[in-house]
Amino acid sequence: MAERGLCLELMRSMFLLATMPFSLSKSICLFCMRIVFLAAYTWILLVKAIIIFQVDVCYKALIWTLGVVSLPLRILNALQRERLVSLTAHFPTMFLGSCK
Repeated sequence: MAERGLCLELMRSMFLLATMPFSLSKSICLFCMRIVFLAAYTWILLVKAIIIFQVDVCYKALIWTLGVVSLPLRILNALQRERLVSLTAHFPTMFLGSCK
């Protein structure tokens, strides 16, 4: 019975010694794959941040350009509305003043 236990222990240790290099190579491959995937993920995040930054800069430049170009038109529109308000405010007094 003891010989059987020793034989099983010997077979188990030989099996572990035979499969240990494969386990080690598997661990090394998994470690390398994790490093590659981490580098790829970091690179993708960096490229995405660069693209978003460029789009944001272009968008803000476009908004500022439209604001500066439309500023004179908005000023003229405000002056015209102010003139119309002053005319409508003075119209009843002009009309009542001419009736006397």
